[in-house]
Parts: sequence; structure tokens; C-alpha cells
Amino acid sequence: MTKSLQPELATLADPIRREILDMLRVAPRNAGEIAAQFPVTWPAISRHLRLLKQARLIEERRTQRHRTYALRREALLPVLAWLSALARDPSGALPVPAPDPVRPIVGRQDFS
Repeated sequence: MTKSLQPELATLADPIRREILDMLRVAPRNAGEIAAQFPVTWPAISRHLRLLKQARLIEERRTQRHRTYALRREALLPVLAWLSALARDPSGALPVPAPDPVRPIVGRQDFS
């Protein structure tokens, strides 16, 4: 299953691309809005957007000279399914989060 997810997982490995996806999760954005959020060159952002499109995680809409990018949520479903299956134990049960450890109180306590 992971072989078929290789393009998506490789694309998600980069923190800038994950941030772009996070931005697009909220609303579609044009290329300039996306580029303005990062301290990297425009060609670098263009490359990130191209890789996200190639992995089919985003879609591009062109109107005249403007390009707007939107998240393709359905493209993340196979990744989500694989991660969910990976998180389950062989019996199919999901892991139960461990409770926060109880920390002893150290030092003087003054509750007056």
C-alpha cells in the first residue's frame, strides 16, 4: 500500500509544503499570498506548488493572469487510511493514549 502512496508521502515530508497545505486547508489562496508567507524565493515556492500539484494534493485554477490553489482533501484519504491502519494493533484496536504522568510537587507550597 505504501508504494502507491509514495508521491503523497514524499511530498508531505517537506515542512514548507505541509505549511502550504495548512494554509489551503483554511481557504484557497493565490500564488502571491502563499509566497508572501515564506522567507524563500519565488522560484522555490513555485517548485513546492508544482510538486504539490504533481502529487495531486492541490489543484490550480487559472483566471486571466492569476493562479489560485486549493486543497484536494479527497487526495489525503488514502494517506489517512494508511496511517489509521498503521496505528491499529493486529487485532484492529486503536491505541489508547497514555494518561499524563503525575508529577510530584517539589519545593515550598504556599497557598495562603
